[in-house]
Parts: sequence; structure tokens; C-alpha cells
Amino acid sequence: MDEEMEVVEIRICIGEEVKDSVCMHRAEIGKMIELAYTVLAQRAEQVLNGKVLKRITYIDDEGDHCTLSPASVVDAVDLSRDGVLNLYAVEEPSQDQEAEASSPVLEVTHSKLKLEAATFQEGMKAWSDRNYVYKNIPDELLGSTLFRGEHIVPTNTFFLVKAPAGSVIYVFSEVHRDGGFSNLGLEKCDAKRFRWEIEGSGKHYSLSLWKFISTGEAEQILVCESLVGGIAVKTGRSTTSTTNSKAEAETAGKMIEKLAALVGEPNVLMTLQKLAEKGLDLLAEHEDHFTDAWVPLIQPLHLAASGNFADTKEVMSFLQTAKDVYQTMPSALQEVVEKSLKGTLQNIVAQQAQQAAEE
Repeated sequence: MDEEMEVVEIRICIGEEVKDSVCMHRAEIGKMIELAYTVLAQRAEQVLNGKVLKRITYIDDEGDHCTLSPASVVDAVDLSRDGVLNLYAVEEPSQDQEAEASSPVLEVTHSKLKLEAATFQEGMKAWSDRNYVYKNIPDELLGSTLFRGEHIVPTNTFFLVKAPAGSVIYVFSEVHRDGGFSNLGLEKCDAKRFRWEIEGSGKHYSLSLWKFISTGEAEQILVCESLVGGIAVKTGRSTTSTTNSKAEAETAGKMIEKLAALVGEPNVLMTLQKLAEKGLDLLAEHEDHFTDAWVPLIQPLHLAASGNFADTKEVMSFLQTAKDVYQTMPSALQEVVEKSLKGTLQNIVAQQAQQAAEE
């Protein structure tokens, strides 16, 4: 057959599935490259059913995907096999897909043991090699991700935690087999009646609980002594249950109520504005302590300092974010922040008292 009249079947694929095809004369493609490319691009857009076309690719003679453009149309056609050329339509990722792809991964491993992830809930199986269960789980642990291993964790081993910045990392243990957790300088939580038990036997052991905030970097948690316990991670507010979200709203609401009782309801927004201004000053003064966990507070602080909150919901969100960030700070810095903000509040109250006296 005359090469000028050779017909090439061009198939438009998504992955390995052929979605459409069009036949073109090789000679016409060479003479009308721009038009040929436009037709192919339109066909590729159609097979995506409304999704945005990112690019079209073809496979070169080395097996690599190359991007199709007007300049490479003829090269692509020259690579056709038995009169067939496969083109691949690649869609532009949606914002949700991009967010998911860029989300930091939560991963917890142990230097010797295999761990399995499970949602922390009342009455769940405690360890992979025992039928014991957890009871009276503290509210803050519920909904977190438990990384379940064996009942006895070997001495001189470690957990390696990779979690998004701001995640809360929990470790817990029996009182006398605590793996050395009590010596790591972690924040101790009120575990109340948290325990593991053998159901129906009446046998149970109380558990202690500690936590710290992830910086976003890999964290190594040493097990220096015999350990009966475990590890769990709550990855920030993205995995917070509805119950916990309500609890956060209630906490922020109580903060507003206390503020209103102190300065008067009409002065709450003005007071928040002053506190936000002080917060920005503190960020600047202590930038050497800055971590990724503080980033979510920057925009709300500027918004509050400018007095541009749109509604009560934004105010409550700001207060909760401020509380979350405060909890990630070293204890020494927490004391500085608390003292400074209390001083600002006292000044506001004193000014109000003076104004009332003058009136």
C-alpha cells in the first residue's frame, strides 16, 4: 500500500481500556498537524466525561510514556504498530485527589514486632496474641488509631512513628511493666479506670497513659524495660469523631462564656482582637520555637487581630485552634504565653473598670 494513503487507527485509551478510536491517513496527518492534534485532543477530552484533560501520552520505542503535542504528532504516528497507535488520556487530578495524595502518611512500626492498625473503641481486642480486651478507654483515646502488637513488647526495642504534624501520639502501659515510658518526660494523662481484662474472669490490670504532639518528623519511642501496653495515634482534627467535634465546640463555647463573664459580652470580640495582637507579638518573639504545628494558627490570628471574624463559628474555630497549638508548646513556653495573655486580660479589665468609674 502507498504510504501516502496508509490509514492509521488511533485509539484513545484510559489506562489499558480503549474508549474511542479514529482513523486518519498518515499523509493528511503530516500535512495538517495542528488540525490532527486538535481532533485527537477533543476525542481525549470526550472520553474523560467532563473531567479536565491534563495531557495525552503515547509509548515510545523504549516503552516510556511521552507527551503528545503538535510537534510530536508525526513521531507518535511513526511509532504505530500494524497500523494502530494507542494514545492515553490523562486527567487532571481533582482538588480532593491532590489533597489525598499530599496528605502526610500515618505509619507506626516496631523494630521487632508486627503491628496492625485498628480504631480504638470500648471492648476491643487488646493484643494480637491474646484474647484480652480494653475497658474504660479514656474519651480522648476513643477514635484514635491503635497499633496492636503482642502482649509482651521486648526490652531494648523501639516504636517508630511517622504522623502528620499536630497529631497526638499516645503510649500506655501497666504500672509495673511500663517499658520505661514513665521516664521519657511525656505528658501524663488522667487514665481514670483504663485497663485490660480477661473477660469473664474478673482479672484485670490498670493502665497508665501518656501523650505528646507530633512535629511531623519521624519519632522514635524507646522501650527500655519490660512493657505490657501499646501505642495509638490521633491524627489531628481530620479523624476526630462527631462526638469529639461536639466536645470541642462545647469547650470553645465555654471559653467564650468565661470571656464574656470577665469582660462583658459586648466586649468579647474586642478582647479577642487584643489577645490575637498579643499572640502575633508572641509568635514573633519566640520564632526560634516555631514548628509546623503552629501554622494553622497564623491566619486566624491575623483575622482576629484585624477584627474581621465573620460569625461566632469562626470565633469558636479560632479558640479551638489556639488551644490545640498551645498544647503542642513546650511547658516553659506555655507558662510564658499564659502569663502574657493573662496580663493582657487584666489590663483590659482594669481599663474597663477605670472607664466605668469615670462615667
